[in-house]
Amino acid sequence: MDFEKIILVNDKLRLRKPQKSEWINALSWYSDKEVLLMSEGISAQSYGFDDIKRMYGYLEKVGHLYFIEVLESDWLAVGDATFSKSSLPIVIGEERYRGKGIGRSIIMKFIEIARNIGIEELRVKEIYHYNKKSQNLFKGLGFEVETENEKGSSYKLVL
Repeated sequence: MDFEKIILVNDKLRLRKPQKSEWINALSWYSDKEVLLMSEGISAQSYGFDDIKRMYGYLEKVGHLYFIEVLESDWLAVGDATFSKSSLPIVIGEERYRGKGIGRSIIMKFIEIARNIGIEELRVKEIYHYNKKSQNLFKGLGFEVETENEKGSSYKLVL
């Protein structure tokens, strides 16, 4: 299925498919200690541009990679999210935009899209046990724990 290049979430929030030349903008996000801890684990090191290219290349193959943009005086990229049936990775890379409901709005939009195109279930591969914000986000939207291991849990939402 061909997804839109821009998905309007609300009047101040959108998802936009980035050009490969824009991927470098994610370097600061994946150098942030909190982003690395919550998304990559305790031992994660800052990403270099080759790491970003590898990660985004993979995400484009398994799903639809977007930059999350908020409207200030112009649209500003603040993180990334990928729509895929098998996982919904999301990062709010700019610290000042965390805790403002952006992640919830994005995942709600992904759920709406999934329902509209007939997807029967969505999954989240793994959320670390210490990442309570992400756990609460997905549980609050109806996702349930599917499997658990020593590091974290995977989640599933039946649509």
